Amino acid sequence: MNSREDLKKLVDDLESIKAAIDKSNSIWKYVDLTRRISLVLLFTGVAIMLFSAVMYALIQYYGEYESIPGHIRGAFYLSVAVVAVSVALGKIKGVMDETRTIYGNITVMRLLKEIYTPQTLCILIPYLTVITVVAMFLIQNGLTAYTVPALSILFGLFLLAFVNVFFMKELLVTGDWLLGTGLLTLFMAGTLHPLFALILTFGLGLPTMYVAYRFWGN
Repeated sequence: MNSREDLKKLVDDLESIKAAIDKSNSIWKYVDLTRRISLVLLFTGVAIMLFSAVMYALIQYYGEYESIPGHIRGAFYLSVAVVAVSVALGKIKGVMDETRTIYGNITVMRLLKEIYTPQTLCILIPYLTVITVVAMFLIQNGLTAYTVPALSILFGLFLLAFVNVFFMKELLVTGDWLLGTGLLTLFMAGTLHPLFALILTFGLGLPTMYVAYRFWGN
């Protein structure tokens, strides 16, 4: 009888320890999101390159952006919005599916709590604030040629800050690419078309995480 009680107590203690560990540790130590996120960034980068090329072709055809007919611009931005929403939904589904391979009963609310922790918010809020303010400042002051380089630099630093939060070392490659090409295009802002700068920075940069995953992560 005592043996059964001791065994039950041992099981209860182990479950308590497991629960305590789950609460104290980030689930991202055990969930590998690299493949899912790298695919999302791959598709996003390809989409950026395609949309940038299409917009550049339209500008060349009509002479300037303002001369592009309204219905064509509307169709273009609608396509951008559809792709952006599809990528966002695909990212959410991919993260949920990958997380549930380890934590089968995880809910969306639990997942959001694991993503938006005090640690991540301390990084996320200042970076997003600076990115938004810098973009608004450059656009309002007619310095649009510097917008893409500045955003590339800031997003590069942003990704590098999250390498040890989500345990994805491949972000080092993407962050360094965005930082490096952002600095390069910053000095080329007077001669390089902003759409080409967008392709060089984000278009080619975001897929580097997938390349790093294929040749480094595996």
